[in-house]
Amino acid sequence: MEAKSGQLIEFLRDIKFSHSLFAFPFVICTFFIEDMPAPTMMQTILLLLCMFAARSFAMGANRLLDWQLDMVNPRTSARSIPSGRLGLPYALFFTICCGVVFVCSSFYLSNVAFYASMPVLVVLAGYSLMKRIHYLTHFYLGVCLGIAPSAVYIALTSEVSLPLICLGIAIACWTAGFDILYSLQDMIHDRKNGLNSVPAKFGARGAVKISRLLFLIMTALLVYIGLICSMGKLYYLGVGLVGLILVYEHYLVRHVKTGLENTNFGKVFFDMNAWVSVGFMIFVIADRIVL
Repeated sequence: MEAKSGQLIEFLRDIKFSHSLFAFPFVICTFFIEDMPAPTMMQTILLLLCMFAARSFAMGANRLLDWQLDMVNPRTSARSIPSGRLGLPYALFFTICCGVVFVCSSFYLSNVAFYASMPVLVVLAGYSLMKRIHYLTHFYLGVCLGIAPSAVYIALTSEVSLPLICLGIAIACWTAGFDILYSLQDMIHDRKNGLNSVPAKFGARGAVKISRLLFLIMTALLVYIGLICSMGKLYYLGVGLVGLILVYEHYLVRHVKTGLENTNFGKVFFDMNAWVSVGFMIFVIADRIVL
C-alpha cells in the first residue's frame, strides 16, 4: 500500500497536478460573463472533479505516450517515467482512473456532458500525438483548454453562447502563444528528432512573432466579449492587465535567437500565465459585482 501511495504521489507530481488551477479561473468567468445563476454545491463538486480529472488524464496520457521521447530529451529525461521513479503500469492505471472519474462525474452532471465525455477524452489524449504529425500541436493544446468555458455552459444549460465561444478561442490563442514560447527550449531537439513545432518550423524569431500575433488576437477577443456583454470599466482594466502581462512575457524573451540562450522559461510559463487567468477572473467578478 505504501508503495502504491508513493507511486500516486509521484504521478501527481509528474503531471504537475497543482497547475490544474491555471484553467479554473476561466471556468469561473463563465458564470459571470453569461450572468448565470451560481451552481449548486453538487454541480460545483462535479465541475471540479471533471476539470481536475480531465486535465490529469490529459497529462497522464502525455507522459505515457511520450516517455520514450522524454528519455532522449535532456530537458525531460528526469521526468518520473524515463527516470524510473514511476512505473509504466502505475502511470497507466492512474491515468485510466482519471478518465473514469471524468466520465462518471459527467454522467451525474448532465446527459449532454456524459455523451460528450468519451469524445473529449479522445481529443485530450490526442495532443501528445500531434507533435509527431504537424506543427499545429500548440493550437491543438489551445483547443483542449479553450473548450472549458463552453463545455461548462453546455453541460449546465444544453445551449451554446457566442461570448463563451469567443472566450474559448481567446484561451486557445493564449495557450498556443505561451506553448510556442515554452517550445523554444526544444527547438533544436525537435529538429534533430523529426518532431514538429512552430519553433522547429519557423525558427526562434518566427515563433516569437507568431506568439505575439496570437496574444494580440486574444486581447482583441477579450475586448470584443466586453462589448457584446456590456461589461464595465473594471472588466477593461482586467483586459489591460492581461495585455501588460503578455507584453512582459515577450519582453523576457526579447533576446532569444536559438532557443538555448534564454533562462526565463519557468517564469514565463508558470508564474506569469497564472496571473493571466487569475487576474482576468478577479476583474470579471469585480465588474459584475461592483458595477
